[in-house]
Amino acid sequence: PFTINLYYDSSKQKLDDSKSGSVIIDNRAPQLKLTVSKNKYSGQENVVVNYEATDFACNDQSCTGKCVGIKKVDLLIDKSSKSIAPNTTNCNFKSNISFDAKTLKDGENTVTAKAIDNFDQASQEISAAFTVDASPPIILANSFAIIRKGISLSTFSPNSVPVEVTVNISASDLNANSVTANLSALNPSLKYVKASCTPVGNDLNICRWPIDLNPGTSGTKAILINASDLVGNKASITISKALALDDKGPVVLSLSTSTTKDDKVFAKPAGSTVTASFNELTGLSADEVFLHIDNSKKAAASCDKEANWLCKWNNVEFGSSAKASISIGSDTNDILRNSVSEAKIIEV
Repeated sequence: PFTINLYYDSSKQKLDDSKSGSVIIDNRAPQLKLTVSKNKYSGQENVVVNYEATDFACNDQSCTGKCVGIKKVDLLIDKSSKSIAPNTTNCNFKSNISFDAKTLKDGENTVTAKAIDNFDQASQEISAAFTVDASPPIILANSFAIIRKGISLSTFSPNSVPVEVTVNISASDLNANSVTANLSALNPSLKYVKASCTPVGNDLNICRWPIDLNPGTSGTKAILINASDLVGNKASITISKALALDDKGPVVLSLSTSTTKDDKVFAKPAGSTVTASFNELTGLSADEVFLHIDNSKKAAASCDKEANWLCKWNNVEFGSSAKASISIGSDTNDILRNSVSEAKIIEV
């Protein structure tokens, strides 16, 4: 508080007028609050920093609502610094500021800030931490495959054949709902199809599309695959896959038991093994290769690629007849559903 007195003379014996008042002594620095809108950002986002500065003159009740005002708020994030001058005498100022996540380092970042009043009194420096995830998923082109019954295909047939298209994606936080592929090159009726993705450990995911393979023409097919992680980093890749037409069924090269003598095939009444050799371009699945024993029919136990494709039937029952007929006919298909065009029949 202060008082100003006006006297009639220098002896100050006779008072003419008097006025009282007070001056506020500002001895307090501002206070600052700092928050970020979320803990984790993608590389495509803006990092939003919220701040609120409040200035004070003193702790006394009489100072409520009185201050010299905020001169500026200084912020530093990574190597980017910004100074905001509110140009106001208000005792409270709050706003926000955005930083482009692409300009920040991948990983943990910290924003620090302080508020300064018009008497150049600075608040305590405070900070807020957040993470920038700028790494998109990695779609592993070399893992792309078209699978049918465990065999990777580079061929197709005139038939529409159910297959599974697969690709591996490396990402610790893959958004499984984001993985799509334009599969129209493999089947013109398919455009963008959502994948079914399964994590298999070490940040690896297997994504699958069950489709009918029916490209129509030979050549190199372009398959566009899109994916993103949980914070929105996006990846896109076009994979080229060469497909050739296979419209020829398997050719039976040989059909025999394990015992042949004088050009005759022998077998035990029970427990015999029959083996067939095939010339086949794409592949065979045991459940689609059938051996006819007289009037009975038996699916192969195994089919494996060696010099040619070899299929085996174990524990074949021939009964007590002196002779039997075994054959492979048109109900045997390769995995592209091309049928055996010429039956093979032998007498046992």
